[in-house]
Amino acid sequence: MASTSRSPTKSPVKAKSARSDISTSTASIAAKAKALKKANSPTKEPVHDQVEDFVKCELCKHTLEDPKSLSCMHSYCRNCLVTYFTETKGPNANEISCPICLQITKTSKSSKTPEGAIDHLQTNEFLRSYLEARSLKNPDKSCDTCRRQNRVTGAIQWCRMCHDALCDNCVGFHNALKTTKQHNLIYLTKLRNEPIEGIISAPLCTTHEGENVTKYCDNHKEVLCEKCVAGSHKGCKGVMTLKEAAARNKQEITHVNNTLHEETNLAKSIYENRTKADKTVDNDQSDIVMQIQDVRKKINDNLTKCETQLIEELHKMHSKEKETIHSETKEAHRIKKSSGKIHGLAASTDKYGTDSHVLQSLPNNTAQIDHYKEKLGSLNGRIKNTRLNFVVDSTLEHLMKGISRLGELRVSSSSARLPTSRALKTARSDSDPEDELDIRGSRRTLKSDTKSLKSFKSVYSSTMYANLKEVIFAGSSTDKETCWFTGIACMPNGQIILVDRNNNKLKTINSEFKLTTETVLENQPFGITVVSASEIAVTIPRENRIDIFNVGASLTRSKSIKISDRGYGITYAGDKFAVACTCASPPSIKIITMNGEEKQEICPDDSFIPMLFRPWYVKLDTTGEMMYVSDCHRSHVTCISGMVMKQFVYKDNSLNAPRGLHVTKDGRVIVCGFGSDNVQILGKDGYLISDVLTRTDDVMGPQDIALTTTEDKLILTFDPSSGNSDKIHVYDVKL
Repeated sequence: MASTSRSPTKSPVKAKSARSDISTSTASIAAKAKALKKANSPTKEPVHDQVEDFVKCELCKHTLEDPKSLSCMHSYCRNCLVTYFTETKGPNANEISCPICLQITKTSKSSKTPEGAIDHLQTNEFLRSYLEARSLKNPDKSCDTCRRQNRVTGAIQWCRMCHDALCDNCVGFHNALKTTKQHNLIYLTKLRNEPIEGIISAPLCTTHEGENVTKYCDNHKEVLCEKCVAGSHKGCKGVMTLKEAAARNKQEITHVNNTLHEETNLAKSIYENRTKADKTVDNDQSDIVMQIQDVRKKINDNLTKCETQLIEELHKMHSKEKETIHSETKEAHRIKKSSGKIHGLAASTDKYGTDSHVLQSLPNNTAQIDHYKEKLGSLNGRIKNTRLNFVVDSTLEHLMKGISRLGELRVSSSSARLPTSRALKTARSDSDPEDELDIRGSRRTLKSDTKSLKSFKSVYSSTMYANLKEVIFAGSSTDKETCWFTGIACMPNGQIILVDRNNNKLKTINSEFKLTTETVLENQPFGITVVSASEIAVTIPRENRIDIFNVGASLTRSKSIKISDRGYGITYAGDKFAVACTCASPPSIKIITMNGEEKQEICPDDSFIPMLFRPWYVKLDTTGEMMYVSDCHRSHVTCISGMVMKQFVYKDNSLNAPRGLHVTKDGRVIVCGFGSDNVQILGKDGYLISDVLTRTDDVMGPQDIALTTTEDKLILTFDPSSGNSDKIHVYDVKL
């Protein structure tokens, strides 16, 4: 097929930063693409009234022209991609983020221009053939040879070998040339009566120019021409005809189409559910405002302050819930759009394409199934049907003086996980509340504020320096899921014990940073703390339990302690445990003795507003008197002394969705910023000293952090969303 090449606009396009908002860029790209099409086409071929979704460019919203495909299998017009690449990444970048699904495609490093980078991308052969066949059905099809000379002439015949539509004059030249006179020409009037699958041409060999593919190598999963069979695949025993290969892979082809269809339907259901939930919380807010105002009418004017305070709190709560739902809605819409396009392409390839087309796209389709299975499983497990509730203060009817609140605002949630087929149930999902941070702590829109960093570097000279020493792969052959190391315990003998939440395991790393043993648990663990030189304690949230293990050649459970709520982060010092009870109402820190006695429940507040919303991790200093809590939802690090008095709350735009933290021997605090992709160190009084690690250090989605007992090594784990959670980073540090 002769490609319809469109030259890019002559005016230079100013490159934006890598953090440019994709939706804004896409809008400008669509407008520029339309202008390019108008300027570079002497006449525009009429298109069908309805453009099939899989042949529509999502940047310009028109039928694909000169399509180029990204590694995620989404295709766009060549010129649209050039403009998009220039606007979002700049001419020197070597990767491009898909406008639909945001997956990254590496571009050619040798290309010095955006045009060159895009030209190196692959072309989906089925799309190319389908678009060509579709254009030949057009009764106003123009001559391709004349069009390349900026002339407009109606075409009457088509050359199957040149893939050109020709007018009368060009047919004469075509038949007169020695190189083309033997080509097979066919009248377009005859072609238009044929079904589209009869017009689509088989792809040519990518290695041997002009050779048709006729065979399939099952060893290398490639379609071949006869020269390939006789050459590079001469020793392959899995070479067969395309028909035989298609029949052998029919079950997998059907499975791919069915699974993509199911994924698209599930994404659509989640999107519709989130849209409905968005309206529900709006209605709830309106109803609650009316309730609050109705209650307000029954009391005198001296409660105006209470009313205002409560409504403001409602708006804040509503805003946070709206933000979550909108993020989930956008993610569901993106998955629905992404998987739907790939499903449409796969189904059409199967229906209209040749066996070679189907086999050629099968490995990529299979890879995309796993991608969307993971995305949908995570999203479907996180979503909750959230309601905003108002509970009138029980004393309001009887006591008109001395009250501080009109009532209490509550968020009641129940799992909204939608039913899935068996094929999609293998995707990992979890309905625990901490999963909300995958949405709330989105790193896509973070804007860091470095003012505090600049101001405090000068007043505090003791800054931590970290250099990457080792990257440990801590996965094992028995793991059924991607690792998620939510806890780290550094023992005095140099051993590192990791909590692998996804695989229900405790894994031991020796002093040479090698995985030595693993202990399989019955239920998912989360937090871990060192109790003594030979003991550790691990939280089992779903069982409301703390397990004590003896540490030796292996880990042996010696004791279990029941607690009243789910415990996540845990720390031990001063003969007591402090446990972060994220799911308690309200969220709190429980102080528990080794005998299992709950001595205290700490729920700090600020002007009657609870300070803790999602406390994942908690740490005590060596004396057990100072407590530090990271709150992912509010992006706080709170320090409490004497178990009751708030010392400071650290909150800064440069730290988003904090998770794991560690207290040094001299009382400084190291904290992971999951949402901001950084590790920071704070002073004793709660001010920022400096960033220890940032995105430039290849830190994405840090989960937990710990120093070895000698404080010369820093251990860092990552959230699964980073794509790097099977690995542990070990840094040489200097305090």
